[in-house]
Amino acid sequence: MTTFFAGARKLAQRVAMGALLGGALAAVAATPATAPLATLSGGETVSEADFNAYLARRVDLKPLVRNAWGAENALREMLTTRVLVLEGQRLKEPGPKEGAQPERFDDAYGFGIYQKLAKVCTKSEDAASVRKFYNEHPEAFTAPASVRLARVMLPVSDKVDGQASMAWLMAQAQEVASGAKGFEQVASKAATVYKLEPQGDLGWVNLTDEAPIMRALASAKPGEMVGPVREGDFGYLFLLGDKREARRMRWEEVQTSAANRQLSYCRQQANKELTSKLFKQYGVTIHNDAVRALFQAPAASSSASGPAAPAAARK
Repeated sequence: MTTFFAGARKLAQRVAMGALLGGALAAVAATPATAPLATLSGGETVSEADFNAYLARRVDLKPLVRNAWGAENALREMLTTRVLVLEGQRLKEPGPKEGAQPERFDDAYGFGIYQKLAKVCTKSEDAASVRKFYNEHPEAFTAPASVRLARVMLPVSDKVDGQASMAWLMAQAQEVASGAKGFEQVASKAATVYKLEPQGDLGWVNLTDEAPIMRALASAKPGEMVGPVREGDFGYLFLLGDKREARRMRWEEVQTSAANRQLSYCRQQANKELTSKLFKQYGVTIHNDAVRALFQAPAASSSASGPAAPAAARK
């Protein structure tokens, strides 16, 4: 860890990004709690109560719903199930029980319809076909950009040395940028306040997520700080170390796994194509402001508590 912090000396603040994201999150606080999270053609809506009920069943999705970006992804999966159910009913596919209609968000029924509609993917058995796929689809063999990342995170409800945590993070960013303090000192102090997540060096992190903060990190340069940024009930300050740009892997690196990559890529594309088609067909609209508003409830006073996630995600 010491080597990483010592190597990141070109410090420049990205405070504007923190102010921008923080302001955007504050702006959606006025969204009414009763606003639908999503709508479909024909006037159908998906409410917070629908979402909580779905998460109560899908315990595998609960860890994802820690922030607005994760909630949007969980909601997208829920809506995919819904449009598959609607499409199955349109095609008059039988329900799970004879004479009974499937539930609105019936995952088992939806999966059965997905298997009927999705493109069938197969793995090439001969080396020539696999090599041809490698040559024609470089995107399937691209290693994502990554960064050596250090992070400090604190609940926005906490205080550090008598200061609100976001104000404290701003002051620390200024001290680190001026050379008066090292980032590792800030991380060590934060670790005495909030212990449920690692503080400081996170190692190499892939910049693949589409969350706003990940896009901000992707645009920053090695040695720069990003933040403070508020996301949900947490404030973050990041320091970037070395950065690796996305690159196409050499054939020698992927030769033994290329056929499996071909199959995986085909399935990913088939899923995207079918989901996009059905979302358009059934007029699906996700109301991002309403999703973000789920995380605008007052934070708990304890530093050990998580973000104010939807009710089902907190159980």
